[in-house]
Amino acid sequence: MKRISIFLYALLLMLISCGKDENRVILKSDATPPKITSPSATAVFVITPTKLDEEVAFTWQDTDYGVNTEVTYTIEVDSKCNSFANPMVIGTTTSSSLPMTMAVLNEKLVKDFNLAPHQVSELQLRVTSVINNKYKSISDAISISVTPWSDRPVSLWMGENSITAPVVLAKSAPAYEGYKYLEKGSSFRFSTNPVCANAVYGTSGTPGQLALGATSSKIEITESGYYKVNADTENLTYGMTLITTWGMIGTATAGGWNSSTPLTYNVSKDVWESEVSLTNGALKFRANNGWDINYGTSTTEALNGYLMFDAPAINIAEPGNYIVSIDFSQSKAPYAFTYTVTKSSNVAEPAKLWLPGSYQGWSPSTAPTIYATSSVTYEGHVYIPMGAGFKFTSAPDWDHINYGDSGTPNLLTTDGAANGMSLSTGGYYRFVVNTSTLAYKIDLINSMGLVGPATLGGSDNGWNASVPMTYNEGEDVWTITYNLSPGAVKFRANNEWTINYGPADSNALDGTVIFDSPAAVNISEAGSYTVTLDFSRSEAPYKYTYKIKKN
Repeated sequence: MKRISIFLYALLLMLISCGKDENRVILKSDATPPKITSPSATAVFVITPTKLDEEVAFTWQDTDYGVNTEVTYTIEVDSKCNSFANPMVIGTTTSSSLPMTMAVLNEKLVKDFNLAPHQVSELQLRVTSVINNKYKSISDAISISVTPWSDRPVSLWMGENSITAPVVLAKSAPAYEGYKYLEKGSSFRFSTNPVCANAVYGTSGTPGQLALGATSSKIEITESGYYKVNADTENLTYGMTLITTWGMIGTATAGGWNSSTPLTYNVSKDVWESEVSLTNGALKFRANNGWDINYGTSTTEALNGYLMFDAPAINIAEPGNYIVSIDFSQSKAPYAFTYTVTKSSNVAEPAKLWLPGSYQGWSPSTAPTIYATSSVTYEGHVYIPMGAGFKFTSAPDWDHINYGDSGTPNLLTTDGAANGMSLSTGGYYRFVVNTSTLAYKIDLINSMGLVGPATLGGSDNGWNASVPMTYNEGEDVWTITYNLSPGAVKFRANNEWTINYGPADSNALDGTVIFDSPAAVNISEAGSYTVTLDFSRSEAPYKYTYKIKKN
């Protein structure tokens, strides 16, 4: 009887102990690993812009652990030559499938895994499973071929098996060109992919000649500096030109067409820049104080734009101090060589006219202003209440020239006794005044809006109707928060093209806007943006400005 009691007591203790434990999982000793069913082995994916909305599904047979419990699956890829030494996770799920769009897959492959766009990459794909981060089971790998897409041109890496190697971009494949800072003692071969390259090109031993193959000799850098790099993978040629100086030249510069005014290389920004005094005239850029390598632009009146080899000069219309910068990094779309010529903040404030009126107590000293756009033309935007009288004055007082109503439509008089003008409709107005001809123009801006494909899901129909912005009278700006898509966007008044503005730099999300500019701001990423348009010209460089900030 005593022995039975001891046995029952031990059994009770065991049951109590088991009741305190978490549910125990008893696994099969020979769990069957997952098996990929889609995509098929040797599948080929060629991703193009038209395929980005298509769906690709990764599916597999579940791991058979011999229990009914939640299993976590992870889909991994790696370059075929790496044998999963450093795999990238495509996604994780507790299901036996993982659907995603080509766009999502493409972004992971290009941005996260650093695959070369437009180049074939041979990958291995596998599925792993775990229960509570334990009991890992791995499927057999399958081989797939992927050609990712990007708006970046075809690239050539200056190094092998390195995602951080410098890159030169195709001008028109197989010809590549770029500017790179290289250190003395470094060496490299060109490769078509950052990892597991399809093709590698070194030097043949003859200057300027390439040899195909991973056993070819490396190109040696014997002097630190900034190089113009060229490569042609079809004709097997290359060039490495050391750039000792970049300079400005032309009638707008101190040296005219005779000598270059040097720019300074900013290593951290990877740009050449300088603050310099320029006069009215022509401006170009050239390397090494010679004409073998020189750049101008196709849009000579633009102070921001794309550099073009051996092209016409930029026209500097206004003398003053400028911050000049040239950028050969090709670091963002549209992956072009660019320049900016911006008046520096210490430039003198332009001439202006004051708009005193009954709406502000006829006080010139506190009146809003419009600024000179030439020696005789003034332009600006001012909010005028309905019925308010106003005049223009050449100074913040009544002791200088003041311009009143001549009695002839759209024509002013300098008769100090003349009456002021008034507007039957209150609102936000654009004023243009010519103090030589005394002609003036006043346009009521009933609305200011965004227009372009970026406002309508990338559709070209986005040019048909404006998305209205809201005028903030207290801050004197137009604003809107709106979902934008990749594409172009401009600003226009009254839902028509009579008054419209484009950016000085299409790739800048903040900067200056120019009346009736053919350019548009390029929105590269979809999302919610807060857009601000400021016509106050209240601070240097006294331009109309915009900001497009992603929320």
